[in-house]
Amino acid sequence: MRQLSTYKILFSGLKEGIHEFEFTLDDCFFSFYKEGEILGGDVACRVILEKRTSLMTLTIQVNGDARVVCDRCLEEYNQNIKNEVSLFVKFGDPKTNMDDDIIYVDPDEYELELSQYLYEFTSLALPFRHVHPEDEQGNSMCNPEMLERLDCYSGDFDDSYEEDEVEEEEEVIDPRWNELKKIFDNKD
Repeated sequence: MRQLSTYKILFSGLKEGIHEFEFTLDDCFFSFYKEGEILGGDVACRVILEKRTSLMTLTIQVNGDARVVCDRCLEEYNQNIKNEVSLFVKFGDPKTNMDDDIIYVDPDEYELELSQYLYEFTSLALPFRHVHPEDEQGNSMCNPEMLERLDCYSGDFDDSYEEDEVEEEEEVIDPRWNELKKIFDNKD
């Protein structure tokens, strides 16, 4: 975890006002988060810190390429990402951290560890579905062999068979239900 120490901001010596910090998230950074979707990448993070006496505001801008696995063909590709998020840092008991956009920091603390937040905001910039982008002609850049296999397996289903089966199931009604329907029909 020694590598993640470069993603800290020492705020205790900063004057009130706006301060900017630049971070780069590379393959080494993403290797610390093996359980996530991002396998690697080259992402530039710009952190704008506005320091006041009782509050700090962080604006985190994420821009670059993250390497992910395509949901369609299961090959890795670079996904272009861009995100901007604001966080508020208040001084108080860190155990009362109940809000998603407010960080509570002990008043005796002198630095902010941002690595987890940078990773989370980079992950949030990913689209819901990871699919290779299309080329200039509008063709998918997925593995053609995998696309052929998917077409082969997806063409085996006969929709008319499924509809006929559903209709047959609807026609067969348990006779006990018919007796119960008579109760509703005899409303006097």
